[in-house]
Amino acid sequence: MSAYPDEDDYDPDDFYDDSHYEPDEADYAYERMRAEYEEHCDQAHGGDECDCRAPLADRIRERFRSVRRRVSAVLRRSRYYDEPPF
Repeated sequence: MSAYPDEDDYDPDDFYDDSHYEPDEADYAYERMRAEYEEHCDQAHGGDECDCRAPLADRIRERFRSVRRRVSAVLRRSRYYDEPPF
């Protein structure tokens, strides 16, 4: 009995088996985050979607990072270089 139902489909050089999926670390992190979110929604909101705001310190930190990224991008574009860009 062959692993391939039709012998014409058999390719001995085909080692890639895309029917088997192995989750990576990012998948586990997403699943953990999603489980924590669903648990929070169940406990704090009775199963409804979360409408909580992030803590003030987190919002300030994120706003500061956003402004710093934009300022550094503008400064990088406006630098003077003696050499032409090759």
